[in-house]
Amino acid sequence: MSKRSHSSEFKFEVIMSTIMKVIQRRMFKYQINNTTLSRWMETFETDGISGLKEAAVFD
Repeated sequence: MSKRSHSSEFKFEVIMSTIMKVIQRRMFKYQINNTTLSRWMETFETDGISGLKEAAVFD
Protein backbone atom coordinates (compact mmCIF):
# COMPACT_ATOMS: atom_id res chain seq x y z
CA MET A 1 0.00 0.00 0.00
CA SER A 2 1.45 3.32 -1.00
CA LYS A 3 1.68 6.11 1.52
CA ARG A 4 -0.74 8.95 0.75
CA SER A 5 -1.15 12.25 2.45
CA HIS A 6 -4.65 13.06 3.68
CA SER A 7 -5.88 16.35 5.03
CA SER A 8 -6.77 16.68 8.68
CA GLU A 9 -10.37 17.39 7.62
CA PHE A 10 -10.52 14.10 5.73
CA LYS A 11 -9.06 12.18 8.68
CA PHE A 12 -11.54 13.82 11.04
CA GLU A 13 -14.46 12.93 8.73
CA VAL A 14 -13.37 9.28 8.56
CA ILE A 15 -12.95 9.08 12.34
CA MET A 16 -16.34 10.69 13.04
CA SER A 17 -18.07 8.46 10.49
CA THR A 18 -16.57 5.40 12.16
CA ILE A 19 -17.62 6.55 15.63
CA MET A 20 -21.18 7.23 14.44
CA LYS A 21 -21.46 3.79 12.86
CA VAL A 22 -20.32 2.13 16.08
CA ILE A 23 -22.79 4.19 18.11
CA GLN A 24 -25.65 3.34 15.74
CA ARG A 25 -24.86 -0.38 15.97
CA ARG A 26 -24.83 -0.22 19.77
CA MET A 27 -28.15 1.63 19.86
CA PHE A 28 -29.66 -1.06 17.63
CA LYS A 29 -28.11 -3.91 19.60
CA TYR A 30 -29.31 -2.60 22.97
CA GLN A 31 -32.60 -1.17 21.65
CA ILE A 32 -32.07 2.35 22.95
CA ASN A 33 -32.66 5.61 21.14
CA ASN A 34 -30.34 8.52 20.55
CA THR A 35 -31.97 10.69 23.24
CA THR A 36 -31.45 8.04 25.91
CA LEU A 37 -27.85 7.39 24.91
CA SER A 38 -27.07 11.11 24.79
CA ARG A 39 -28.57 11.61 28.26
CA TRP A 40 -26.58 8.69 29.68
CA MET A 41 -23.35 9.98 28.13
CA GLU A 42 -23.93 13.50 29.45
CA THR A 43 -24.74 12.15 32.92
CA PHE A 44 -21.62 9.99 32.89
CA GLU A 45 -19.42 12.91 31.82
CA THR A 46 -20.86 15.07 34.60
CA ASP A 47 -21.35 12.61 37.46
CA GLY A 48 -19.34 9.52 36.57
CA ILE A 49 -20.58 6.00 37.14
CA SER A 50 -22.53 7.02 40.25
CA GLY A 51 -24.72 9.26 38.08
CA LEU A 52 -25.84 6.23 36.09
CA LYS A 53 -27.32 4.39 39.05
CA GLU A 54 -31.02 3.77 38.68
CA ALA A 55 -33.19 6.62 39.86
CA ALA A 56 -36.38 6.09 41.80
CA VAL A 57 -39.40 5.57 39.57
CA PHE A 58 -42.29 7.93 40.20
CA ASP A 59 -45.85 6.98 39.23
